[in-house]
Amino acid sequence: MRHKEEIIKIKEIFSILNLQIKEFKLSEIKGGKNNKGFKVINNGLSYFAKFYFHDEERNKSRIETESNFFNFIKNKKIKNIPKPINFSIDHNIGIFEFIEGKSFTNENQINEECVKQAADFFSKINGNIPDKSQMKNASDAKYSLKGNFSLIENRIEKLKEIKIKHDIDIKAKNLVIELSNLWDSEKIKINSEFIKNKFNDLDKDQRCISPSDFGFHNALIDKDQKVYFFDFEHAGFDDPSKFICDFFLQPKISVSMKYFDYFTRHSLINFSNKESIIKRSLIMFPLFKVKWICILLNEFLEENLKRRIFSKSLENIEKQKALQLGKAKKLFSEI
Repeated sequence: MRHKEEIIKIKEIFSILNLQIKEFKLSEIKGGKNNKGFKVINNGLSYFAKFYFHDEERNKSRIETESNFFNFIKNKKIKNIPKPINFSIDHNIGIFEFIEGKSFTNENQINEECVKQAADFFSKINGNIPDKSQMKNASDAKYSLKGNFSLIENRIEKLKEIKIKHDIDIKAKNLVIELSNLWDSEKIKINSEFIKNKFNDLDKDQRCISPSDFGFHNALIDKDQKVYFFDFEHAGFDDPSKFICDFFLQPKISVSMKYFDYFTRHSLINFSNKESIIKRSLIMFPLFKVKWICILLNEFLEENLKRRIFSKSLENIEKQKALQLGKAKKLFSEI
């Protein structure tokens, strides 16, 4: 029987929830690089079962982060998310309602209405927050320029350890050397702009709640053009400028900069320092471009294989490396 272990675990959760197990069917949904996803049909209803990768490197519980985020937004009347049914920490599985929709495949599918729904999602999260302190920091959240610089430099140093096994590994390592040299000059420019604009470290009241890794790569659109957002396992406190830059730079389904003014105007309605956030974002775009180049090149690191093995997305790893290297080179040319 295929997926025997997964079926047993899901049925155990359904039993705990007192759901009658009847006409049970399981089918794998491929595409995720870090987690495993399944469509579950039981007793005439459809569910999505998410098996979370345990991130030992970061000592981070992805399921707990996502569960905390859903708990945080449960009273905000946000309807364009999959409704969580249960988070089983013991099984490391999340059960959600199944959304009937299609994935975005390219940036040409993104229009102003899609961008507005994304902006509204962020603004609702950050409206009328009684106590942000209950949330932890989002992944890679830094509130000082020094902290961001250190983060980038650590990523670059790690990439210098790429092991050479094939010609494509040599090409990746050569790009890392070019990136390191470029970064040395870019951080001087960014630091100069921060001093010029008198930007300081972000105080707590200047931070945002970020869904993190947010964009149309983690979204579905239904027949009524309603966009549903999902995957919040890196969510938490963050720098709003980072959120904005990441939204436009995410390389899988990037968002055109022609929507920058529209998106920032709608997403930042709950921030009194909106103009400052926008200015900081524009200055920090090169920094986050470098970060995303590093993320794309993570495909060449040995530790990355653990997540690929778990999610069973190891098919044609050399082809995947070539794809990621191409995206990294394109982003490098835009700095």
